[in-house]
Amino acid sequence: MGKSAFAAALLRRWIEADRLDAVVWLDQPTSAQAVLDHLTDHLLPEGVDLAARLHGFRLGLVLDDLAAFPSADLESLLRTLSSTTVILTHTVHLPLDVAHFTLRDLAPADAELLVRDLLQRHSAADLPDYRAIAAYCVDHVGGNPDALKALLLNWAFEDGAQLADRVLQHFFGRLFDSLPSAAQIAWCALALAPRLPWDALTDFAVPPLLRHHLADRHGADVLLSVNGARELIFRSTTPAVSAALADLIAALSTLSPPTIYPIAEHVLAANFPPLPIDQRIAWCRRFCFIGLERGRHGRWRAILEDLARHTQLDVHLRTLYGVILRRLGDWDAAQTVFLDAATELGRAGKFRDQAYVLLEWSIAVKYQGRYQHALDLIAQARRSRQLDADLRLRLTLLEAQILIEAGQGSRALQLLDALQLDSLHPDVSRVLMVQGEAYLALGDYAASRRHAEAALVTASRDLLTQVSLYTTIGRTYEGEGQLLVAESYLARVVSLLEQADDPYALARAQTNLAALLIKMRDQGLPRDHAAADARQLLTAAETTQTRLGDQVGLMTTRHNRSILHNT
Repeated sequence: MGKSAFAAALLRRWIEADRLDAVVWLDQPTSAQAVLDHLTDHLLPEGVDLAARLHGFRLGLVLDDLAAFPSADLESLLRTLSSTTVILTHTVHLPLDVAHFTLRDLAPADAELLVRDLLQRHSAADLPDYRAIAAYCVDHVGGNPDALKALLLNWAFEDGAQLADRVLQHFFGRLFDSLPSAAQIAWCALALAPRLPWDALTDFAVPPLLRHHLADRHGADVLLSVNGARELIFRSTTPAVSAALADLIAALSTLSPPTIYPIAEHVLAANFPPLPIDQRIAWCRRFCFIGLERGRHGRWRAILEDLARHTQLDVHLRTLYGVILRRLGDWDAAQTVFLDAATELGRAGKFRDQAYVLLEWSIAVKYQGRYQHALDLIAQARRSRQLDADLRLRLTLLEAQILIEAGQGSRALQLLDALQLDSLHPDVSRVLMVQGEAYLALGDYAASRRHAEAALVTASRDLLTQVSLYTTIGRTYEGEGQLLVAESYLARVVSLLEQADDPYALARAQTNLAALLIKMRDQGLPRDHAAADARQLLTAAETTQTRLGDQVGLMTTRHNRSILHNT
């Protein structure tokens, strides 16, 4: 329903309820005086005062489409008409102390009905495929009824694309031009990424978009709620839109990367607005690692592969690409990337960077259960003459994790205890995390949980760290027989990993949760559908682990499946 139809429906309801004596409808009034003159001409005999006539007279007045009406004159007009029921319609928010109704874009089904009715009314020929036409119109100008009507009524007289651009400019471009620069930038940002955290927009001006009902706030997020407003940014070439997009790109190049990351990711993924190749490379180097911390591996694989079609990736981006491939389970391809990067860095004498690549490579080898090969890569990295303290620590932590998975938890603890980090050291949480894993492997559940919970207090907020710590805590409760508590942690891990692109970790988590559900069934705990849920989790994990070649994980998954079937 459009604005005019909504106003007519309100009037109809009031007339049926016998609340009005008369109705006056004015289309596109241009001034307060024109409104008063019209009322005088139609309601008053000569010599009667308008205010006196309206007092006690139940008049319904509609001022439909105030685009040409001076907004500064509205308040004084409404005071004059204080005894009258007045309905105002406009395409923008009016800052008046009155009741406001905001009509959203038509739903696709309603847009189809509007298009069908308009075509039936104006087409003498057979009714064309109105559904396809409606889809085209909504795609180009959104669900604004007036914009749809303008597009359809001029369909036969003008090129479709040019007409859509003109309609967008009429209904949204004028509003865009009237907003302050910071609000225009926020509009552009929300067009590129229709749902953004409020924090990502704090350097821009969102309130004007909320006042004009172009955007809505949902909890901590802001959404652009009008499709036509989004289409304007992608289709318009006006100086105002071009300048706002340029200002947005300039801001994204200087503001804090974690804050504005969601907008930057959308720019890189869609390549809109298009960036010069040097700037795309710089942005990839600036934002890729943040994306990996947030589990956005699939999106960054696409971004880097698209960039590689236009230029050769430097060794830094190729290394990150290898990490992405590893986390997506393409281990052989990842190792090829790491071998190439390590060779290039070694030839260039960049041994510190080479050691980092060897570390990432060893993780891929560890995933395949080739523990000795992984340890050999760590030993090779340690021989570098350019290691810094952070890299030495990372190599030690990875070696400890390999030892834990290889069943040598005591050796891992000895390695970690030798670090002797101060409690205030910035990396102490990483050490506590791996110590928790070692104690878990040794069956000391209390010590394991104590270390994991201590790490949780100060650990980074990246998804994989949270997953590792919740897994450890959940498995300590499982080891102590507190299965219902354990389920809450392990189910949370699966839920977190379902939001990330890390099939290896998700399959391992599914197996852990399935094993727990089997125990709960066998102990008769109150858990509905435990066996069915366990079977579903194991099937999903086995499918993934077979595809990845995760032999260690697959062996555990199949062992759990045999328990499920045999008990």
